[in-house]
Amino acid sequence: MLLYKLLVEWIRLSQPHLLSLDRNTRTGLILAGIFGSYAIGANGIGNVMGFFVEASPFRDLTVGRFSVSSVEQLFLIGAIAVAVGVYTYSRRVMMTVGDGLLALSPLAAFVVVVSHSLVLFLFSSTALESLLASLGLPTIPLLPVSGSQAVVGSVLGIGLLQGLKGVRQIRWGVLGGIASGWVTTPLIAAVIGFVLLFVVQNVFGQEVFLPHDPGLTPSAIESSSGAALLPVAGMTSGLTPP
Repeated sequence: MLLYKLLVEWIRLSQPHLLSLDRNTRTGLILAGIFGSYAIGANGIGNVMGFFVEASPFRDLTVGRFSVSSVEQLFLIGAIAVAVGVYTYSRRVMMTVGDGLLALSPLAAFVVVVSHSLVLFLFSSTALESLLASLGLPTIPLLPVSGSQAVVGSVLGIGLLQGLKGVRQIRWGVLGGIASGWVTTPLIAAVIGFVLLFVVQNVFGQEVFLPHDPGLTPSAIESSSGAALLPVAGMTSGLTPP
């Protein structure tokens, strides 16, 4: 919302030519799209492909001075899969966000994409975390965040900024459908995952769960030893030497 106000005020004060404004807006949308793609990749690809890092079938490749690790090859496959998804099934999602929820102007669309991208970047940038830590400032946790929630929140912010007129233009039925998807998606994924793992384990006889025994670390042994000695110390403290 703040970014949108600043841009509107800057346009009002500078009064650029219509053609110049159109050119700058198009350039800004392209750059914002590039930044958004980077932020989605940084935040999303690790959430999906990170589960397969330990089971990666690839080996490190070295060609001259260039080397590609098995993890990088795994992430490359994930990036290709993301690109295929964009070209196949993303159009309806883009139309829902860009026009179905609230009709956006080019300037508003730029603000939405930049805001969404900044949120994803803040929660996925290790460089930013290191910088804040070096300055003695509180760090932002590196956590997976929902890109759909970020972009929908940005669109709603644009609508609320326009006052009562903008609130009336928000299609609340579409918003309700999106929110219901946020609730039902993890439930459906949990059911599908349970069924698939059940079939793999009981039909194909594959092990799908590895019990994890953290063991006793030196600190745990020390703390447990100290806790075990406390009752003994209490019993002996009341004894006096003959």
